[in-house]
Order: sequence, then structure tokens, then C-alpha cells
Amino acid sequence: MLTDLKRARNFSAVSAAGFGFGHGYRSVGFRPDFMPLDTEDLVAAYQRSAQRLILLDFGGTIVPDSNDNIARVGSWKNFSAPIAQNAQSGGYPSSKIKPKKPSQEVIDALRILCKDPHNYVFIISGREIYELEFA
Repeated sequence: MLTDLKRARNFSAVSAAGFGFGHGYRSVGFRPDFMPLDTEDLVAAYQRSAQRLILLDFGGTIVPDSNDNIARVGSWKNFSAPIAQNAQSGGYPSSKIKPKKPSQEVIDALRILCKDPHNYVFIISGREIYELEFA
């Protein structure tokens, strides 16, 4: 705990901005020296790069984050059947909660990114593998 207190910072100089509505509302803090990326500079750097590593998070980027994440955690907590047994039911423990699938627009964009030989595209996630396989 003492280590955590030593690492703690004074956040009184942090600016905050709110994004979204309702349950999707998020408050984001920015340090005073924060500078947003310039879109034109980003595109220029992308075009002149010989190799690009593109890391995309599944939930919130590939598919929209949703309020069922809390319900999903609850349903997974008590799930103890082996994955092999679960494969008979489509690989998903609950018939009531199904993971969202990427839209066709997102799939098309991923295909374009992956076709470029300069790009190395990875989708990262903290979700279970069989949930991702279902999507």
C-alpha cells in the first residue's frame, strides 16, 4: 500500500471531458500537456511507413461495447464445464447471452487493412476464446 501511495500523483491539474450518453457516458481525464493527434500528420506517417503494427481491441473497437458485459461476467463466473463439452452447444455457455459480431463494414475494413503487406493487424481481447470464435 505504501508503494501505491508513493506512485499516486496530484490530479488537481487534470482536465476532464465527458463523452457519450446514459450508460455509455465516460469521463476522460487529460493532463495539461496532452495534445491530440493531428489527423493529417497521422495519415502522412501511415503512408510513408514501411511496416505498421495495428492493435485493435475487440470490445469497443471491433464490436460496440454494451451493457451486457456485466451480465456476461455473471454468467461466466459459475461456468465450469470443459470447453469440449460446451462445444456441443455452439461453444457458448449461455443460450441467452450471445456475443456481438462485427458489422460487415468493420469486416470489410479489416480485410483492407490485412491485404496491405505493410500492415500487421492484431485483434486483442480479454474475452474467452470461444466467445471470440463465436463472433
